[in-house]
Amino acid sequence: MLISDKYKYIFISIPKTGTTAIQSFLLENDKSCVLNTVQIKGKEVSVDEHIKTEKLKKIMGDQFNEYTVFTFIRNPYMRKVSGYFFYKNGDTLHSHYFIRNLMANMNILLTKLIPFSIWSIVKPSKKLTDYFFDKDNQLLIDLVGKTENLNEDLLMICEKIGIELSSKKIPVKNKSTHSTV
Repeated sequence: MLISDKYKYIFISIPKTGTTAIQSFLLENDKSCVLNTVQIKGKEVSVDEHIKTEKLKKIMGDQFNEYTVFTFIRNPYMRKVSGYFFYKNGDTLHSHYFIRNLMANMNILLTKLIPFSIWSIVKPSKKLTDYFFDKDNQLLIDLVGKTENLNEDLLMICEKIGIELSSKKIPVKNKSTHSTV
């Protein structure tokens, strides 16, 4: 999650959708934005990188409605392939929670032992709808880009929000090396 009080936007980061590249680009072009922290009544509140939009709205209260909220989605098959090779290559996100680290290491072990065809069935993906809607099915996202059109869509979103760009070059980050499964 990334937030800018200057331009009044929130980027909701969904795993395996180009999050690191998008965050790097926004941090480079908007020095006012911050990662995984929101200001609530003058206090900094830390939130998870991949926080669900409904949870963030609860934390922020009415302040949430002052922001343009956007995210990126990815072809579900390619998102699954990316997740598989993320773990198969031994990558993991480090957490301060013991159980999360244990589960991440179990995922690495699991992907090294079983082929993609089985892993994709036994390893559940986070549902995109969990990021888009609240429990009453109210849409919480204003703008959606596609990872497959990352450059064009991110530049279009920045233009709509009014972010003044010092660079229009979106970095490639966390690109996994693998052949298509």
